[in-house]
Amino acid sequence: MGLDLITIVIPVYNAEPFLHENIESVINQTYRNLEIIYVCDGCTDRSVKILQEYAQTDSRMIVRVEDVNHGAAITRNIGMDMAKGDWLIFLDADDLCDCSMIKELYEIAVKEQADMVCCYYEYFDDVVNEDAHVYNVEKKIHCDTYPYINTQDELYHIMQIVDNSPVTKLVHKSIYSKREIFFPDMPNTEDVYYSMTAGINAEKIVFVDKPFYHYRSNKNRHTLSTDGDLAENYIFQVLDIVYSYIKERENSLFLMRSFYNKVFFELSNYRECPVYDILFDALRDIYFNKWEMYEPGIINELSYLNRIFYKSILDNRKDIDRQDWRMQARVEFVSDLSKKGCSIWGTGRMGKALLKEISKRGIKVEHVFDSDQDKWGKKIHGYIVEDFRKLQADHIIITVPQFYDEIVKSLGKRVTHVYNLEKQIWLVPCGNE
Repeated sequence: MGLDLITIVIPVYNAEPFLHENIESVINQTYRNLEIIYVCDGCTDRSVKILQEYAQTDSRMIVRVEDVNHGAAITRNIGMDMAKGDWLIFLDADDLCDCSMIKELYEIAVKEQADMVCCYYEYFDDVVNEDAHVYNVEKKIHCDTYPYINTQDELYHIMQIVDNSPVTKLVHKSIYSKREIFFPDMPNTEDVYYSMTAGINAEKIVFVDKPFYHYRSNKNRHTLSTDGDLAENYIFQVLDIVYSYIKERENSLFLMRSFYNKVFFELSNYRECPVYDILFDALRDIYFNKWEMYEPGIINELSYLNRIFYKSILDNRKDIDRQDWRMQARVEFVSDLSKKGCSIWGTGRMGKALLKEISKRGIKVEHVFDSDQDKWGKKIHGYIVEDFRKLQADHIIITVPQFYDEIVKSLGKRVTHVYNLEKQIWLVPCGNE
């Protein structure tokens, strides 16, 4: 039985300065059974000539030339419609990928019988190097079975598990060939809809903890898009299409929970950008109503961080401080868990700040613990630090994430519920609640 055909689709718009490097990283993949589709989107430089010269010596390459510049979304859709592969992945014309990327993603897909396999990417300037910043959202925060995701079991936070980038996703034809999987025609953020709907339609997703893809930063040019008004951001227009898609699905209840948290996560990404105020106002004035986000109980669908963000939008507070935002989320979590009876472990800088805040609100905790014996018996913001070995506690919140595993090991089986505070404030509420 032969190896599957894998299609690589690469949109091109005036990518001449980087195209040779890109082509070399694609045609030199160690996985050889490839269909390589370059879609030239109204290029005015030498991109078409460069591609056609390569295609003359590599029969796997197909060069599609569009006389008019359509933009990234339509260009990717053209390539996807042309694809004949059993698997599909999108790349960008000014980026690079490891020569083993396709082979390793495909092999794990076959081994694990997955229909989507994802890796990570790193940013680089001119030369790929091991010290470059790796974009690696810690998916295990949201899924205990990471790197293996059974999608139907994880629908309530699937949009937190699957990120927006199509360039890190090898997708089976059973997904990408569906009519609802496409890139909406928007000047930017069009990849969000494709990635979210592909993730929702996958049955099994596997992550490979390697940054196979190298994303060229500081581009200062348009190599995929039209020269439209990119000062405007279309993230909510795209998410509106996602919302409509979810509403039509039978499993929309869990998916909507993931969607609402996705909305706030996306808005938070633009906090330092000029478009933030515009997006903030649009969410408050348009989309809160359109997406039924004023409904009672919506706040309980959100992570603790997003609950604070939700309240800030209701109160029209655009300038909420990031550190204050996170602290409020921590306090909200402790407040909720205190109803069951909980204790706090760790009285370092973070622990002291947390104790100060919960003491202001009169939140009661059963005990305060610390590993440092010198702190035992001392009072911090009205709470006495105690020695855990002499006490019993069922719910312990650990405030020092870097020592979480070490503390859990020291606790042994004496505690039934232990919580990593920094993880808890990010978590979407469990779908079985």
